Amino acid sequence: MISEGKEVFRDLVEQSRVLICIHDLQGDIVSVNRQVADTLGSSRKELVGKNIREFLAPDVRDEFDDYLAEIAEGGSATGLMKVLTGNGEVRVLEYHNTLRSKGTSKPVIWGVSLDVTDRFRILRDLKLQKAFFQQLFDLSPLAIVLLDNQDRVTEANKGFEKLFLYSVDEIRGRPLNELIVPETHRKEASALSAAVLEHKTVEAATVRQRSDGTLVHVSVLGQPIELESEPLGIYAIYRDIGEQLLAEEKIKSLAFYDALTSLPNRQRFKEHLEGAMKAARQENRRMALLFVDVDHFKRINDTFGHSVGDQLLCQLADRLVGVVRLGDYVGRSDRTRDPASISRLGGDEFTVLLKGLPKPQIAAVVAQRTLRAFAEPIWVGDREIHCTASIGIAIFPSDGQDFDTFLRNADAAMYQAKSEGRNTYCFFTQALNEIASRRQFLESRLRRALDRKELSLSYQPVCRAQDERIIGAEALIRWTEPEEGAISPAEFIPIAEETGLIIPIGEWILRTACEHSMSWQRAGRRPVRHIVNLSGRQLLDAGFRSSVGRVLNATSLDPSMLEFEITESAIMKETGPAAVILNQIKEMGIGLSLDDFGIGYSSLSCLIRFPLDRVKLDGSFIRDIPKAPDKASLVASIIDLAHGCGLQVVAEEVETRKEANLLTELGCDELQGFLFGPAIPAEEFAELLKQS
Repeated sequence: MISEGKEVFRDLVEQSRVLICIHDLQGDIVSVNRQVADTLGSSRKELVGKNIREFLAPDVRDEFDDYLAEIAEGGSATGLMKVLTGNGEVRVLEYHNTLRSKGTSKPVIWGVSLDVTDRFRILRDLKLQKAFFQQLFDLSPLAIVLLDNQDRVTEANKGFEKLFLYSVDEIRGRPLNELIVPETHRKEASALSAAVLEHKTVEAATVRQRSDGTLVHVSVLGQPIELESEPLGIYAIYRDIGEQLLAEEKIKSLAFYDALTSLPNRQRFKEHLEGAMKAARQENRRMALLFVDVDHFKRINDTFGHSVGDQLLCQLADRLVGVVRLGDYVGRSDRTRDPASISRLGGDEFTVLLKGLPKPQIAAVVAQRTLRAFAEPIWVGDREIHCTASIGIAIFPSDGQDFDTFLRNADAAMYQAKSEGRNTYCFFTQALNEIASRRQFLESRLRRALDRKELSLSYQPVCRAQDERIIGAEALIRWTEPEEGAISPAEFIPIAEETGLIIPIGEWILRTACEHSMSWQRAGRRPVRHIVNLSGRQLLDAGFRSSVGRVLNATSLDPSMLEFEITESAIMKETGPAAVILNQIKEMGIGLSLDDFGIGYSSLSCLIRFPLDRVKLDGSFIRDIPKAPDKASLVASIIDLAHGCGLQVVAEEVETRKEANLLTELGCDELQGFLFGPAIPAEEFAELLKQS
């Protein structure tokens, strides 16, 4: 029986998952069960007699002597031990070892251990995760707070302390909503908490209160803390969105307000005007729209630079605001409630919307005050700048009942004001609508005319007065529109000037004239002076001089065979910059002539200020000159004056033989007009040169 019991016990020891090891007080192994051998990767025979130290992990070998001392002194020891398996793996054993001396020849230690490596790793991982999430919680820039089911604070992080200025110890156990929710938002906050406790995730942008009473805009995310679908509490995450809201306001400002003047932009103006139209219809009220355009603003930009131009626009915007505020033109409630009555559409264009207008004449009063305000000198740095404006006025509802029509008609009236000499205002009429439609049609077609090769040059001969020999050819642009046919330069050149199309068109005229000149010379025609008309906008364009150089280089034309003809009005308003550019052109070897001489108030100063070669007498001096002795005397004086300045004189619009003879007798150098031939296409002019 006893032997059977020992056999059963031995089987239990062998089959057990418990590691059993018997070693002496020096650590030498006396006996082990199969589980020990399997764990260490050796046979029991190999293990017996070896010292346990050989199987310990290196970092715990120094602790083994302490373990032996503890056993010797106390009779038992409990703890964790790390051992190395045969393949180098570290296993963690939880041991309970006891000193035994009875029934043995010498004391031994019975060790019973469990392999707790997997459990140890799980616990270590849990600790790591806990430490990781604790760090996330503590170091997160977001404000995080944990609450129980009664809204009481159980934990909060440093982000919460920083945002709401409370310490965790100060708020732990207290209802959160009573701490950070202002009275005006208590109902909303309670609803959010209730929603979370009903297993919902909530997000909201709201206002909360710091401990010092200041309010802060926050976004809040509330999430239930649940165990097996049972709500245990809430965690809430708060983020300060004050800067975000400011950024959104800035973006909105950029979208709806002009960055330069801070006035409402075109988009904001459109929304405001459409809303005002709807209200005006319901209340049967009139409104006026003033379309204000700064005269010759591009010239100011080109002369002084865009920085000066921007500062000028800011001052003009302030003056416009001042004009409207000073007068009782707009309902005061409208003006103070919504500043969109004045807008900047873009560039140098402004609009003024006058609502609740008792009578249209009030719009004229605003326009007159605006013109006076703009005409006052403006100082930008040390520069004194003078500018004017052209204003178009449209009345609602008679001049348009939708945004596009109303704005277009005010724009048409503004262009009419420009055509009447600028620095004035015009009301819209139906006749202006027809003009505006025609202008819009021509502008759209003119933009495509160059690419479609619809433009051409004709040439009118300029003859020497002594023998009427052709010595010059004035290039005159012609436009044949496929649907309209021939369109007069008097109609489309002003549009080209206003839109800036004159720059590419002018460069095309110059290049084409130079190419014609070289083509004629290669065909054996004698060289004649090519005269190209130059607008003020071309002259003051920043790229003009370089474009002239490019054309001369590309065509190889002798610069002395080219002459630019300019009008007095094109250069007198910006005499300083014009003089610089004209001198540069003169240095290139190109000739200069002044058109319409004698009719301007400052013609005499032109002769001294600018490097001219010729002056061209205006046609008004030539007509009927044989029948008007006084006119002949005046022309003789002008010719003498020009000759005295070293300039030649050209008479244009010469139509009769008597006019030609008299002008020659008076000393005129060159003659031009229908007597010598009209403007003809380039091919015909080349043939004319061959015949002459």
